[in-house]
Amino acid sequence: MVRRASYRRTLLAFYIAGIIVGGGILALPFVAINSGLIPVIMFLVIFAIIFMKIYERVIKSVILTEGITKNKAFGLGLYIDAMRLSGLGKIAILTFTIGLLMYVFPADLIYIIYGAKSINLLAMGNYFSMPLVAIGIILMSIVVYIVSQFRKEQKDLTPIKAMILKIIMMLSIWIFSTALLSLLSFSINLTLFSAILFTFSLIIGEFFPEKFITITKDKNEEIHPRHQSSALLTVFKIFSIISVALMGLLIIVFFGTLSENYVIYTLDPLKLLEPVGVIIFMYIGSGVYNILIYKWIVSDRRESSIILLLGILISLITYVIFTVAIILSVDPSILLLSNRNREHALIALARKLEIVGLNLLSYFVITFAAIFAIISVSVAYLGFTDTLADRISSEIEVDRNHLWILITLVTLFSVIAIEIFDIEDIVVEALGIAGNAGGGLFLMFIPWLLKTYDEKPKQGLAIIFLALIVFINIVDFLNAVSLVGKISNIISTIIVILLGMLTLIERKKQQ
Repeated sequence: MVRRASYRRTLLAFYIAGIIVGGGILALPFVAINSGLIPVIMFLVIFAIIFMKIYERVIKSVILTEGITKNKAFGLGLYIDAMRLSGLGKIAILTFTIGLLMYVFPADLIYIIYGAKSINLLAMGNYFSMPLVAIGIILMSIVVYIVSQFRKEQKDLTPIKAMILKIIMMLSIWIFSTALLSLLSFSINLTLFSAILFTFSLIIGEFFPEKFITITKDKNEEIHPRHQSSALLTVFKIFSIISVALMGLLIIVFFGTLSENYVIYTLDPLKLLEPVGVIIFMYIGSGVYNILIYKWIVSDRRESSIILLLGILISLITYVIFTVAIILSVDPSILLLSNRNREHALIALARKLEIVGLNLLSYFVITFAAIFAIISVSVAYLGFTDTLADRISSEIEVDRNHLWILITLVTLFSVIAIEIFDIEDIVVEALGIAGNAGGGLFLMFIPWLLKTYDEKPKQGLAIIFLALIVFINIVDFLNAVSLVGKISNIISTIIVILLGMLTLIERKKQQ
């Protein structure tokens, strides 16, 4: 019995870590270029503690809500009910929705850029283009045939089989895209074309095969099958990103070309605070309250705290190991170049390995790094966009699927504009806005206004965190390099101040 309890606790801890550790980790080493390695690690630890407290409060509020509300669904529905039952009204819910939009859109932007750049990286080192085109087409044909047979025989797919078909279909598109880009590399803009192909794979990932065939509903077992699969994928994801970074470091140690010019710390207060927005982004997991579908967690509140603690510790360890390995491996000049080119940190590692002298092992690291990045940002994009589409759909009563497509197309057109106008340093600036301004509104400010089963709303703490968000936004504005970054920071600061103050006024009126 004890062993079973430990197993399910560990599974859900990795499920939580999977929500927190997304594709944004690939930008984390960039913020250590100017501020230094020690401040980044320090902020990672500090915000791990802060978000542990915030998530505990959110879950305590949702536990209270579950005993009152008639809403039996888990996820955002329960969180919105928790806000209403805490005395928060339309303005607070609007603040939550706009904060979510400000968090998700810049993140989605970067995820499509990173996915496209990773496909480019694979295409440049691809020597088997024609066979891979054939493999991609064959895999897509097999999946389409299987789904058509199920439809013809009027059979339902199990969730696991549906997930396998979805993964194979997306993988086949990535293989086909890589090979096609390699063949056409001299006649087209690689990044623009790969962004379009990668976006198509995301649309397939969202709607295929669910929109073409019936999927049998999951049963609410001791551990939900979807949570089990997410937890196992997270184990693979975390193992992969750590092992790739460490393998790259070992190769570079072997060649005796460790980075020697990285910054340990800085005394410049502006540069010191530069990574805060991105690190806040790293810890925001908008679906951590999903674990409250389990009766054994709701009835034993200590369990949720233990699972949260384990999930955040796993995330913290992953962030620290990855950042330290990349900073020690890759020279700051290479990291700066990748950041300016809107490439992620694993591509910077690939650049360093090319300089060292490409051999079979380093080629494996480059390939594996690109594959990991594509999978990681795809999973993160699908999860983020699902959450945003669900929230907006419930707010304005527009078809959720139509909203999903609209968000994705707007994001794609924005990526195309960024590439055409060659906007440098947009990655860190976009993630900083997403984490601090967007995530700050809905996950650092609002939770302190919620009631829980053992605490009243803490309006004073809400004001302190609102002031912190505004202050960090001003720092991000001063550090911003691009005009787009500066304008975005001005707009987001105005929105944060306006919505934050209106929410506090509304809260005070309803006391």
